[in-house]
Amino acid sequence: MAIPEWLFGPAGDLRPLPSPEMDVVNTVQRFGGIHNAINGSRTVDVLGHRSNYEFELKQLTPDEYYWLEALYTETIPGPFKLIDPLRKNLLSREAALAKPSDATQRGLYTLGTSTLGWLQMQDSPVTWQRRGASWTNLQDNSFVRFDRGALVPPPPDGQMTFSVYLQAQSEISVAPSIDTFTEGVETDGVDGTAITLPVGEWYRLEFPFQAPTGTTGVSPVLWITSEPAAGEFIRIIAPQLEYGTSATDASIGGGSATVVIDTMDTTSPYFPYQNVSLKLLEV
Repeated sequence: MAIPEWLFGPAGDLRPLPSPEMDVVNTVQRFGGIHNAINGSRTVDVLGHRSNYEFELKQLTPDEYYWLEALYTETIPGPFKLIDPLRKNLLSREAALAKPSDATQRGLYTLGTSTLGWLQMQDSPVTWQRRGASWTNLQDNSFVRFDRGALVPPPPDGQMTFSVYLQAQSEISVAPSIDTFTEGVETDGVDGTAITLPVGEWYRLEFPFQAPTGTTGVSPVLWITSEPAAGEFIRIIAPQLEYGTSATDASIGGGSATVVIDTMDTTSPYFPYQNVSLKLLEV
């Protein structure tokens, strides 16, 4: 289900932004360093990417303006979420690229004996991705969590779908589940049904679910539900979390960003309306 408008605010109280008057600017900024060698060659270290958003909002009513100023001055406390209608995959870029991380960051993480690596995968089932996670040292009840450090707010009706491409080298059973949170406190989650992966081919697991009423953030989880043989592994690529009751084509993530208001410049064309130039920084 595509969201036809930009949603902004604290998780649990997302509101539509007034329709932008001009093109929305989304500058994806690379963080890292560029190192120049003596012979002139360059090495680029990439630490991550974050978006900078710019909106021109015209003729805001007093109530619309007061809402934005309350966010800017943190009269309404953050953190704040921005839902981008141009990006249906609500996982972070890191999670959508299946990049390993830890529990407090964006991406994939696991605990216990199992481990995650990030490898090139030339047989990728999607055209825009050639890297994925290799999940090794598997045991019954091993798990991978997706974006535990960047929870995604559900829509008002709670309908969402998690999907991911998996490839196993032997018959391994897996089950999806959803960790749910209300104001940062974990609540009863949503469990899916275990399936046995086909051997040696990519399989797209799809899990439609409904977040419980009052949920302000969700994080998908993938569980091993059988006892894998020694040395077995699962490859993971193109995870996706989206609004709606069915999975659509896999796409790059970044649809749900945690942001702060950097600047909020205001002019009043005529009483009582105000124009706002709003700049948001992904954090």
